[in-house]
Amino acid sequence: MEPKSKTLPRLVHVAYSFGLGGAQARIVQLIERLGGEFQHVLVARNGDYEAASRIPASHGTVKLGAGHPVPRDLWSWRKYLASLKPDLLLTYNWGAIDAAAAARLHRLCPVIHTEDGFGAEEAKRIKRRRVWFRRLVLSGIYKTVVPSRTLLKIVLEQYRLPAHRVAWIPNGVDSERFCPGPRQQAREHLGLRKDWVWFGYVGGLREEKQLDLLVDAFHRSNTEATGLVLVGSGPEEQKLRQLVDRLGLEQRVVFAGPQERVERWYQALDVFVLASMTEQMPLSLLEAMATGLAAVVTDVGDCSLLLGTRQWPEVVPPGDPVAMARALRQLAQDSELRRTLGEKNRRRAIEHYPLERMVQTYRELYSEALRVGRFGP
Repeated sequence: MEPKSKTLPRLVHVAYSFGLGGAQARIVQLIERLGGEFQHVLVARNGDYEAASRIPASHGTVKLGAGHPVPRDLWSWRKYLASLKPDLLLTYNWGAIDAAAAARLHRLCPVIHTEDGFGAEEAKRIKRRRVWFRRLVLSGIYKTVVPSRTLLKIVLEQYRLPAHRVAWIPNGVDSERFCPGPRQQAREHLGLRKDWVWFGYVGGLREEKQLDLLVDAFHRSNTEATGLVLVGSGPEEQKLRQLVDRLGLEQRVVFAGPQERVERWYQALDVFVLASMTEQMPLSLLEAMATGLAAVVTDVGDCSLLLGTRQWPEVVPPGDPVAMARALRQLAQDSELRRTLGEKNRRRAIEHYPLERMVQTYRELYSEALRVGRFGP
């Protein structure tokens, strides 16, 4: 690793993965919008840097920490992180908590840790051992950032972090990139039936997203001239394809895979759907709202807060394919309701969750941590 820049503070980002996902998309947005104010080093524990490939090469201040063995203990993390010469360490979620622990234990630099949510293993109940370890590590770093009100309550009450060590920063959305567009033209370009009502999901095909329930609910909705698009990839894809075949939906369910210009897929949809068992503040929901889509989501995390309602058909109980099927059927049959909800959602995204507000808040937090020093107030 080459020496640090004499002029730009070095921010080292550590996550389990920099594959495509909501948290990774936010990191990419921040790096792009912060321009040349900082230099960035990205470290993915699983070696996946797909999201980082979306950062323009012309940016010039981003490097990947690839080609190094994954540290297996705090001392190895200390040596590895020290070799990167960070001015500020940014860690993300449980998969990077040991990097935060090493930096704290060895007093390497200020640490800001972000908690975005939980995987399937903690969807229903947070593991007690992890609660204790988070409490131990995060109580002594500069700040822990959370994007949702739900997580704010968890870190204050369960992790018992001091309030001055916690920052609530809601996600923001680029409402110029994600905006309503010519739907029929988008469908023609993407090979979707123009005369159908299209439901869609954008994100990882992972267990906690309960996409099998979504496919089941779509099947139960028993509607004609409708289709379902799944944009993304992940470990559940093969199982989902088998379910689609078993239900006879292979002509109506589209597996689009990961997409670089995902905004075109939003523009082709009529309704965005989340069936997750756990969410916090899903960026995909904000992107769909900014695009002017109606949405059906499970009542988890801050989803209902983003939509401004807990009412059916926009919000349904988690784990209930019958309730979701009813909501899908209602929206498939009522174009005026889809239009009204879509317009409401775009207004909320623009008014309450602008991207620049989020970027400015992170800019101030990073600058404050660098100015105050290792541990702060």
